[in-house]
Amino acid sequence: MKTNEYYNRAIHAIDTGNYVAFHNAARHVPSRRHDLLLYASSRPDSVGLDLSLSLLSDLHDIPSDLYLTVCKNAINFGHVERVCTLANNARSCVKDFDASFYSEIVAAALPEHKEIADTVERYCEFIQTRGTGPAITYI
Repeated sequence: MKTNEYYNRAIHAIDTGNYVAFHNAARHVPSRRHDLLLYASSRPDSVGLDLSLSLLSDLHDIPSDLYLTVCKNAINFGHVERVCTLANNARSCVKDFDASFYSEIVAAALPEHKEIADTVERYCEFIQTRGTGPAITYI
């Protein structure tokens, strides 16, 4: 089977919420995992989160702009827990991670999603006190 066929099967599995089919297809398209992450993150339900997190477990080189888009999807859905989960994974997933990334997540939530921004800001401060990063840069 060609790479595009596996990719199309993975996309279809995301659409239908078929975890087994997704994992069977996604393993054959490692070069398209970033694309699959974007697509899975655009699904607003728990399936989208579960598939996104399963991809994140294997990805440690995600460009910060792509990961920010994944976070923005969660913000736009109004899912504060998802945003916090993604923020928590950022340090291990984002290529050349910089703690200012947390500020970008907060800024992306403003002004439309102020409650999410406030919660994420507090959560990111908590994450950084656990680690070695500097405090959030206020915008």
